Amino acid sequence: MKKLAFLFLFGLSTQVILAQSPLKNTLSTSVLRLESNSQTMTNRFKLKTISGVEYQRNVQKWNFGVKYEHGFNKINDESDNCNDCYYGTGYMREDNFYLTSNYTVFNLFQSRLKLNAGLGLYYSNLNYSGFFSGGWSGTGIAINSTYNTIGFTPSLSLSYYPTQRIVVSLHSMARYGWGSKWNAPTSTTYKSGEYVVTAPELRIGLRF
Repeated sequence: MKKLAFLFLFGLSTQVILAQSPLKNTLSTSVLRLESNSQTMTNRFKLKTISGVEYQRNVQKWNFGVKYEHGFNKINDESDNCNDCYYGTGYMREDNFYLTSNYTVFNLFQSRLKLNAGLGLYYSNLNYSGFFSGGWSGTGIAINSTYNTIGFTPSLSLSYYPTQRIVVSLHSMARYGWGSKWNAPTSTTYKSGEYVVTAPELRIGLRF
């Protein structure tokens, strides 16, 4: 009984503290995104799922955050009306780390809807592999490349607060970076750049 009473009082006190908190922190995760990667053959927008979490600290109209995400996606990498292009199925594994900052440009409907502009820094470790048919010779090509990239990420987001603690948001982001590319079949390393466009991404978060 004493243990049950303690757990009840602990839970009650936690709820009271949360109720009195100024909601300066947010934890969010990605649900689904539409994204184009320069590492693919066709650079087309593909539906991707990404796991991970972002923590943000709110300071008036600003919020600052850190984000980690991991993804493994099967990419249908084919081009229409291109007889000499490579085509096939690729596999993309990525681990991305971000430092983010966002500024609320507009507050609408008593701050239940917010438009934010952001700029961040990132590091990405990404591998893209697969066998692709076609090409000039028609013999195809095997790809297994790992990219290590750092760069910056301008972004726009629209955040909706259905309750005081829940936030649902749509994000659009461009990622531009420079780094190295390691080609496994030839065991060689090259200087490489990348661009990634996310438009849009659906995220859901909890404020506390």
